[in-house]
Amino acid sequence: MKLILVRHGTATLESVNPEKPLSDRGRAEVEKVAGFLKAKHLKVDRVWHSTKKRAIETAQILAEAAEAGGALEEVTGLGPNDPVQDLMEKISGYAKSNPEGTLMIAGHLPYLAKLAGYLVTRSETTDLMEFPTACAVCLEQEGDRFWRIGWIIHPGIIP
Repeated sequence: MKLILVRHGTATLESVNPEKPLSDRGRAEVEKVAGFLKAKHLKVDRVWHSTKKRAIETAQILAEAAEAGGALEEVTGLGPNDPVQDLMEKISGYAKSNPEGTLMIAGHLPYLAKLAGYLVTRSETTDLMEFPTACAVCLEQEGDRFWRIGWIIHPGIIP
């Protein structure tokens, strides 16, 4: 199974809009990553996202590029400071029923960094990598083995 963790694009300041949707810059960041992934023919089966506007917008843009169709799902427990163990059973269940599938999760820091660290090293305090806005990290798992990083892409490295 493949699990793609995506940090939302740059958000509008809370003082401008309390819902903190994607800013123009954030939308452009996500669209740049989406265009890159579409050109590589990435397809995902499902996209989970948090309840926050910026993650929903990020998920919508990426779901279209990755041909996920209407497979968007709002998932509780993906907030910036939620515990990662709460999602592990759901990810494990998805992996068991879709061992060849690809799941994308659009969310926030520090949650995504802790989740990546936990999946790869079994410690959510492991600081594996930088996670800039609109960054997508693909983790891969074969069978019940540990996850490993397959690839990382973010707007700053896309020409």
